Amino acid sequence: TLNLGNITSSKPITQGLSQQCFEVFTDADNRYIVKMYRESLYSSSNNTCVELLAYQAFKAKFTPTLIGHTEHLLVLEKLTCEPMCLIEQSTQNKLSLTLLAASKLHELPIQPDYCFCKSINFRLVFNALMNESKLEPQLAKMINKHVNTSIERLNNYLEINTVNPVICHGDLNFGNVFYDENTKNETFKLIDFESLCLMPKEYDIAMMLAVNCVNINKSEGGLFIAGLALLNSTDPKVDKHLVGIYYNLSVLINGLWYLNKFKPYKVQQSDINDSNSNSDLYFNKVIEQFTLLDDQLILNLITNSDITF
Repeated sequence: TLNLGNITSSKPITQGLSQQCFEVFTDADNRYIVKMYRESLYSSSNNTCVELLAYQAFKAKFTPTLIGHTEHLLVLEKLTCEPMCLIEQSTQNKLSLTLLAASKLHELPIQPDYCFCKSINFRLVFNALMNESKLEPQLAKMINKHVNTSIERLNNYLEINTVNPVICHGDLNFGNVFYDENTKNETFKLIDFESLCLMPKEYDIAMMLAVNCVNINKSEGGLFIAGLALLNSTDPKVDKHLVGIYYNLSVLINGLWYLNKFKPYKVQQSDINDSNSNSDLYFNKVIEQFTLLDDQLILNLITNSDITF
């Protein structure tokens, strides 16, 4: 059990899209973040246990302090700094700062304490996402074509190149990186470790670009310029070609993940006119990600037809 004192109030945190989160206030003026999980934090059969293990292993070096946990709850200290998504900086600066924060993970030595970090088997990931999505045949065929092409490109690359795996966050959206710009030494805190993995740093960079909707496939717009500037300023050891391969895989993972999240809301909201529902939020995310894939036929199928589940 958890003893947080007398809870006086709470409010939902709407920035995240994976699990329900609340800011909790107590009569002792303490503030906590409580994250709720549908699956058990103690089961090794799902990714939620990775998050608990990460907070325990990192020992608040660059994370919020872990206050306590139960099987379905994680309680963290409330950070005083702001998430990157709320800070007034250019996208290019946010990308650079986020990558700087991620370097704290990338520089960790690979040791037994971090044995819960596993590499990604993309074939298994996409099989699970596609099986859950139950897309109409034409759309499924077109998405599978992109998946197979991207995995083949990656396999071809790995056959002739050596990569160095590091601990990757796996979900470096601007809401998961907290930054205190008022301190002399730049202070970063990272949250949300459900996607933590052991991969080349190029994967973390690619997923960061994709999840923050930075289009590196089209040479237009400020976000493309921001992404290009980031790639040009990163460590020369970073392989931009590998980033590009992982980028398409990241876009496909994100698009299918949002599509699967959209599915239950579509059913629940079928008779409700709620323009501000999570259904709209998830569907907008679907469109954002598949726009990055730069395949107009897939976009047309998603936007112009009733997605059946």
